[in-house]
Amino acid sequence: MEVFFALITVLVCSASAADPQFMIGLGKADITGPAAGVNMMGYAHPDQRTAGIHTRLYSRAFITCEINDQDNCNVFVSADIAMGCTAINLDVFEQLRGLYGERYNEQNVVLSGTHTHSGPGGYLQYLTFTFTSLGFVNDSHDAIVTGIVQSIANAHDNPVAGNVYVNRGDLLDSNMNRSPTAYLNNPEDEKSKYMGDTDTRMTVAKFVDENDNNLGLISWFAVHPVSMNSSNHLISKGYASWFADHPVSMNSSNHLISKGYASWFAVHPVSMNNSNHLISSDNKGYASYLAEKEFGPGFVAAFPNSNQGDVSPNLDGPKCVDTGEPCEMETSTCNGRAQLCMASGPGKDMFESTQIIGQNQYDKAKELYDAATDMMNSTIASIHQFVDMSNYDVVLDENSTVKTCSPAMGYSFAGGTIDGPGFFTFNQGDAEGSLVWDFVRDLIKEPSQEMLECHLPKPVLLPTGEVSTPWQWHPDIVDTQVLRIGELFILAVPGEFTTMAGRRLRNAAQEVLDASGVADGQVVITGLSNTYTHYITTPEEYEIQRYEGASTIYGPNTMQAYIQQYTMITDALVQGTPIEAGPNPPNLLNVQRGLQMFTRDDTFPDGTRAGDIFIDVDPKYRQGSVVTATFWACNPRHNTLGMLEDTFLEVQQYNGALWQTIFTDTDWSTRFYWETDHTGAMMANTATIYWEIPEDQVTGTYRLTHKGYTKAGPVIPSRSYSGNSAEFEVVLKNYTRPQ
Repeated sequence: MEVFFALITVLVCSASAADPQFMIGLGKADITGPAAGVNMMGYAHPDQRTAGIHTRLYSRAFITCEINDQDNCNVFVSADIAMGCTAINLDVFEQLRGLYGERYNEQNVVLSGTHTHSGPGGYLQYLTFTFTSLGFVNDSHDAIVTGIVQSIANAHDNPVAGNVYVNRGDLLDSNMNRSPTAYLNNPEDEKSKYMGDTDTRMTVAKFVDENDNNLGLISWFAVHPVSMNSSNHLISKGYASWFADHPVSMNSSNHLISKGYASWFAVHPVSMNNSNHLISSDNKGYASYLAEKEFGPGFVAAFPNSNQGDVSPNLDGPKCVDTGEPCEMETSTCNGRAQLCMASGPGKDMFESTQIIGQNQYDKAKELYDAATDMMNSTIASIHQFVDMSNYDVVLDENSTVKTCSPAMGYSFAGGTIDGPGFFTFNQGDAEGSLVWDFVRDLIKEPSQEMLECHLPKPVLLPTGEVSTPWQWHPDIVDTQVLRIGELFILAVPGEFTTMAGRRLRNAAQEVLDASGVADGQVVITGLSNTYTHYITTPEEYEIQRYEGASTIYGPNTMQAYIQQYTMITDALVQGTPIEAGPNPPNLLNVQRGLQMFTRDDTFPDGTRAGDIFIDVDPKYRQGSVVTATFWACNPRHNTLGMLEDTFLEVQQYNGALWQTIFTDTDWSTRFYWETDHTGAMMANTATIYWEIPEDQVTGTYRLTHKGYTKAGPVIPSRSYSGNSAEFEVVLKNYTRPQ
């Protein structure tokens, strides 16, 4: 009887499944990069260097091909990096051509960054983006390229017939506008069309096979992944992605239960005191984690960004760190200092805030995914054009023509944001400049009068477009690109559109689709794609010169230039009109240099070696408490590529016959801290493994393991090592110690 009902179920499901419109391939690969000593990309704080891993970083690739023409494909890649960049593209496309010829290229592949601010930097091509990392960092670049190519290869190798559905809705209480005074300068009649000053729209693309089995999802939503604030130094991918893979509960209310952790904390104060340095994918990655865990092995969930330029996840808003009072709104300062104004929340610390914002994104994405019924037709198309955005002719509404500007940064750029304040005396909203700082600027390069006038009302702090020593500081040639999957049009933009600028771009592209007769066309913006050009504000927001306006590097007509460009290529895509490829960007990979000193020597106390225990575990731990062990360790950068798809830590459970790994450094409940300690006159390296035991963890016998690589010299191959803690028991939460 059970067999009969099972057969009926299969027949019913097969009958109800729609005919497949696409060949679909999904893939995922590790891009974590150097876990020690590399400046993080995002906050531009020189002292924020990686020193461990909170969660690993990943590249997620989605290939869709026409069912009847499987050579006609496009590829969307969402990578847990701060932003896409030309240097990554150049190497990725070179490797793809070696593997697949011209099947995947600049035309049909989008490389998009989630915008985590807690990943290693040093991988971008232009000098402005690598100042704080002291130039180019090869192992950071190489890990990202290797992982992106592998994710595409994994997707290419596993094609299935299937369908794509799209759904969208509003996610509330998950973002706030961090530059409200700039937003308020937009026209009243325009603002009245929307619910608020952030874009709450979430768009979800659902990928299933021909039998409606789940394959993956892409969820676009506008929010900065800066829940892990500028005091974080842990590599982290993002809570939403993480939860998809790992539906574990985390009790973040208790971090000092175990004796071992308390002892370790006294010597290593880097846990929950806003001074940690761990790589992390932030709230976007946590959403992916949650989705991939719930849907199971093989499911790929990406949470790329949209028009998040002025959007923060820190819902408690900006407050003065010394008084707790609200910051001054116009300048985001406290007593005239931007450094004292910081936004946080909604959790009690950055880890809990990451969870909350990531969980919100995942929950809404799951709701939209489950309810998606709008199936895309079989059309696959793509269009790409390089343009010189520093010299772009913009036709205004009154048919007058203006130009964009050579790149430059304004004073308020150095003031930072409420998510990551800047330095010195710089504040947001500065439209005047300073004679003192102008003098300092001119020692580097005095901007031309043409540049000064072009950028008005922005006072130029860094004339980056007029400097090329030791190599180019900012891009002139940028990618513009659109992918089409049925009625879904993905606008891949090379920067961060603010809320209203993004709405205007999306509306303009939608008008093109409507005028072209594309029934039910849907437009989504995927930001931080292919290369990076900082921010894009509306002209009205530009006048206020908050951080975003000061970082709109091509001047006050930047948004109009992008809208003109994207409406043109969207129309060409729909009509099938060929367009010129445009001017090629420079390849600076051979001229970039790095000044960072990487000390490869590993030293330990006499009688010890890598993997030996320094501080061991306690015999027993309750469910919900924290276990830590500290090992003598080698530098995590000894074999960065060798550690891709590997782990620096394992939580192992004894099943009566052998040890089974149940958690690694991909999991939210673990952390890997690396540091160099001063022990007398000697430098000694340690790795601390941290595991917050889930409330429902099975009782039993466990141990912690640390893994890594040793390296004795530059020409000697690295060798793997590992070490184990003592065994310990996980006991019930209400366990009472015998008297």
